[in-house]
Amino acid sequence: MAHALQNGRRITANPRLETIMSTTKNLSILLGLALVGCAATKPNEGEGSGSGSGSGSGSGSGSGSGSGATALDMSGKFAVTSTYNIAQNMPGTAGTVLNDFVAASNDPGKFVLDQIIAQSGISGTFKSILQGVEPFIAGYIDQQIANYAPSWVATIQQVGTDLGDVTQNFGLNEELDVALSNGAYMSSETVKGLHLTIGGVASDYNFSDYSIQNTVVNNVGLSIDTTGAIKISENQLPVSLGKSLHIALDAAIIPAIDSNAYDLGSLFNDNIDCVAVGQAIYDNLPIAIGDPTTWANLCVQGLNFGASAIYQQIDKIDASALTFDQTGTARGVQMNNDKKVDVIQSGKWAGTCSYQGTPAPMASATFNGTRM
Repeated sequence: MAHALQNGRRITANPRLETIMSTTKNLSILLGLALVGCAATKPNEGEGSGSGSGSGSGSGSGSGSGSGATALDMSGKFAVTSTYNIAQNMPGTAGTVLNDFVAASNDPGKFVLDQIIAQSGISGTFKSILQGVEPFIAGYIDQQIANYAPSWVATIQQVGTDLGDVTQNFGLNEELDVALSNGAYMSSETVKGLHLTIGGVASDYNFSDYSIQNTVVNNVGLSIDTTGAIKISENQLPVSLGKSLHIALDAAIIPAIDSNAYDLGSLFNDNIDCVAVGQAIYDNLPIAIGDPTTWANLCVQGLNFGASAIYQQIDKIDASALTFDQTGTARGVQMNNDKKVDVIQSGKWAGTCSYQGTPAPMASATFNGTRM
């Protein structure tokens, strides 16, 4: 029998109508995911002097000097984490992906049969007969969902909820390398991975662990004044959102929901009893064709096919990068009186987020950092 093991989060199967209503509510923020529109100065030092002389019996001279406060030194490397709310800036393709999850939770029977019919492994008589009786068998499976897949609806609902957390707390781990040259600061930003907060729990994932190249943005101007106020000049940061969502699903969301699963295919198969589904299909066919084992195998293949189709939709997102066109403000703080910035606090990004060349005002975006 299918089952789901939880890591710290208990998924309780609720009555079907209540669960479907809850699913729709929790995923509402995600269903509209179409793109709605996504040189520093050195410390001042001055001296002044004046002298005067006369041909008389007396002479006099005077001089004066003054200096202002000195700005902290920003040069060096900083580990920075930026967090963006990209829920309103998601590409329309992401909405298609999430519609698939809603369909899977609202009508599990139809979802399973659709995947069996759509896969290349079924054709001819098998396919035509199953298409003809799909509404009847799908309804039967839905009636028996508590037996065939007791945690299916709650599991798929949790996936959607967690994806919502990812888009509302989309974090990037970066290295900010600051150098002083000719009296001005210049920096480079290297995005090295994801910082994801799901259900209030934060975790980090390096791109290098998933064969994904770091993103590097060079020649970013930066300044700091004598009050510690930091300004980061306008820069464009491209993000591979599809790859990021893929990591979020496989490395963060799915293992936390079901410890037996490591991707969508294994999640689907661990939460639907394909042996029981295969028997139900066989028992409800108008004529005897195949056997329960054959239909059970087609159920497994169909669920894997459905998972692959969702991943393909996610991969399509990266046809264009999600780009942040941003400027930053923050405050630099020294911790050991060495006149160097040790901590970057209260950072805020402002600007636009764009996909396929269509910009939209950036929602809330923050960053903080520490000297490496």
